[in-house]
Amino acid sequence: MRIDAYAHEVPEQYYHDFGEVYRAPAYKRHPDTAGFWDYDRRIDHLDTFGIDKQIVALGAPHFWPGIREYATEATVQSLVEQANDEIREVADTHPDRFIPVGTLPVLNDSMLEEAERCLDQLDMAGLQIYSNYEGQPVDTEELHPIYELAEERGVPIWIHPQVHDWYDWTYEWGVDLALGWLFDTSLALVRLVLSGLMERYSDLNIITHHGGGMTAPFMERLKLFFYDEGTFGDTPEVFEGGYEPLRKPIEEYYTQFYADAVLYGSGPALRNVYEVFGPDQMVFATDYPYGGHEGSDFMSSNVEAMDALDIPQDEKDKINSGNIESLLS
Repeated sequence: MRIDAYAHEVPEQYYHDFGEVYRAPAYKRHPDTAGFWDYDRRIDHLDTFGIDKQIVALGAPHFWPGIREYATEATVQSLVEQANDEIREVADTHPDRFIPVGTLPVLNDSMLEEAERCLDQLDMAGLQIYSNYEGQPVDTEELHPIYELAEERGVPIWIHPQVHDWYDWTYEWGVDLALGWLFDTSLALVRLVLSGLMERYSDLNIITHHGGGMTAPFMERLKLFFYDEGTFGDTPEVFEGGYEPLRKPIEEYYTQFYADAVLYGSGPALRNVYEVFGPDQMVFATDYPYGGHEGSDFMSSNVEAMDALDIPQDEKDKINSGNIESLLS
């Protein structure tokens, strides 16, 4: 069994309706393409690469920043609901292949209500949030009810990276996506830890995209920065202003994070994520339909890298399907 734990859809009607409201720079970089909504082709690719099921969440998060300059709150919320409704509808057409996740693309007064609707009315497997919301970090107070809800319901949260205006020139050549997203993911995870949120919501499980960003290669650096003389003792001053005091070494809070295996075919990178997160905290994923040849390149490279990873078969089975099945059970 192999389950793709992090893939994307941009439903066709939602895509066109969104473009009528706001043609963001990112929207213009995503031409009208059936790759997002050609589900027969998607299933053919799943069959070709031996993937039994695919978890699908709304793609193209960078459509959303700046939308409020062009739309009322009612219009924004209507697009949010439309996206989640259409993701659910697609899953219903292929219930044996697609597992839908609800997405909360904006911070607003309706966020908690939409999260509850996704879980209760749409029966979605969990919730997707972004690594920042127009500069607001993942530990912002507005997101706390979402973490509480997910923990109460026993559903995971998927964190997708989001663009951020670090510098004007980060948009040149697409480096905001190529590297900026990995950096923003890393910042999101460490803020969830250092803010005390993972202490507060100790049963919360989070699936992080692109192997957890920069976390795996720099975990030792994180420990050196936040421990006095490299050892864990009393809570260092750097934690003041947070919530509950941290009672464990920071790396232990990272056991609530599941790193996906979207490393684009890099065997060394996949091995590094495996060595830091371990087989119990990884999930297979593809980032479909992004990549060349209508999405098949990323799917192929991630499958090949996982197959080539030299680890015991029982551990590989956990990454391929066992861990995500446990999170969804």
